[in-house]
Amino acid sequence: MESAFEGEASEDLQDATVDEAAEGNLSVDQIDAAMRAADKNRKKKSWIYEEDSGVFSEVADYIEDEQYLIEQEKKRQQQEISERFSERVKNFHTNLSENIVSVADSIDSFFINRSITDGRNRTNIRLTNTTNSIEGSGVNNDFDFKLRLRLPHLKRKIQIEFEDDALVNDTTAARDNLTQVGATRNSRQQGGSRGGLSFYQKLLGIETKLTTGLEVRKEVIVFGRFRLSKDFILTPSQKITFIHDVFDDTTDNKGQIGILNYDYTFNKTFLLRFANEETYRDINNTLQTTHGFSLYQQISERNFLSYNYRAEAINPEARSTFYLNSHVVNLSFRRRLYREHLYYETGPGLIFPKLNNFEGLWAFVFRLELIFGNV
Repeated sequence: MESAFEGEASEDLQDATVDEAAEGNLSVDQIDAAMRAADKNRKKKSWIYEEDSGVFSEVADYIEDEQYLIEQEKKRQQQEISERFSERVKNFHTNLSENIVSVADSIDSFFINRSITDGRNRTNIRLTNTTNSIEGSGVNNDFDFKLRLRLPHLKRKIQIEFEDDALVNDTTAARDNLTQVGATRNSRQQGGSRGGLSFYQKLLGIETKLTTGLEVRKEVIVFGRFRLSKDFILTPSQKITFIHDVFDDTTDNKGQIGILNYDYTFNKTFLLRFANEETYRDINNTLQTTHGFSLYQQISERNFLSYNYRAEAINPEARSTFYLNSHVVNLSFRRRLYREHLYYETGPGLIFPKLNNFEGLWAFVFRLELIFGNV
């Protein structure tokens, strides 16, 4: 049979009473009196008296001293500050996003004398910071600012829309996290931000788009582009995408890009893409091709993976034969941190360039993307 009591013991009593109680030299009343007389801010002791052995045993230690309470209060205050800061950041993001979309709606209404009532205006601003490193080449950092102004009613009425620098039609890409992971920008698009006006028509089931605008690098460049694109739906799970893009600008950077992709959707979790792309540049009479595949996996609602392989071949100065320039293998992980507005992407890769005798070089990338507006 056991009886127990809890009380407060001073630290001076701690060691002596345990030994004496074990020898049966202290009574229950003596220990109880000593514990009640102890300092209220010292440590609490829990004791159990085992009648069979006549020994008191210490079974718990609850720290309730003044320093502990001070530390707990500091933690509580820090948590409150963190929560208030987080709430202010969320409010700032929400208000700015609403203002961006509101301005786009006002512009759209001004042109066609009506307000947006039948759809979500997908105007947004994207801020992207990409840090990458290749073995032996140090660390590179690239910051990109992109405004996507969408005026859906104006587009419906006169087939004109504001254009950003995206090569592939963004009707689904901007909202498709599964195929966004591991996405790379075409070499033609790197080095500056561009925007302009596009006039589009659909002819014989083929989308045509004529675009002209400005690109900002170290100088302002006028560019023009004509694009043909079509999706061929083979079955509910199979699709072929064809894009042919002809471009020119005031720096005599002219050429064409062809894309032919085949997508096979296994289920909601996996999608397999065979990617083929060719780029011809008139300025140096060079044809470059890229072939490979990507397997996209949706791990959860927030997390995505892609497994990628690409082989690049080049035909410098339009020689009669191509030669393999590099192999690239990489794994990319993409996570949505906040709604559809904050993402990070990271992952390792191996590059096997011809200049390095096809010996592997490790690469690593980390990308942070913040979106204001609607996606």
